[in-house]
Amino acid sequence: KAVQREDFRARIAQTGADTITETPEYFGKMLKEKVVRWAKVVKSAGIRAE
Repeated sequence: KAVQREDFRARIAQTGADTITETPEYFGKMLKEKVVRWAKVVKSAGIRAE
């Protein structure tokens, strides 16, 4: 419901983010894909948590 409010979308846009209204299933799939992608980048760059 919040993303339907113009004031909310405007505030989010000010941060440089986008609002996306999708299903929970889509969000879960997208999140898993991003984790896999960025895990490869982190591993290949040799980045480690301190």
